[in-house]
Amino acid sequence: MSRGEVATTPQGPGEGGPRGGLKTFRCGDVVPGCDEVFRGTAAAIIALAGVHAARDHGVDPTDPALLDAVRGAMRPA
Repeated sequence: MSRGEVATTPQGPGEGGPRGGLKTFRCGDVVPGCDEVFRGTAAAIIALAGVHAARDHGVDPTDPALLDAVRGAMRPA
């Protein structure tokens, strides 16, 4: 894993299979210049990206516009 990447826990059986529901989110797609990358379930990405957003960007991770932007920027892993 390269610098700036954060791995999340993959889905288990019964949640889309071992890799079936995995997504990727690149923070730089929402915050230009950020190189953090998250991989995992949508819920895990929202949780970890929220911590990252508050800690590293000083933004409210519960802001509906931010949550919509993160969800919209997720791609299949």
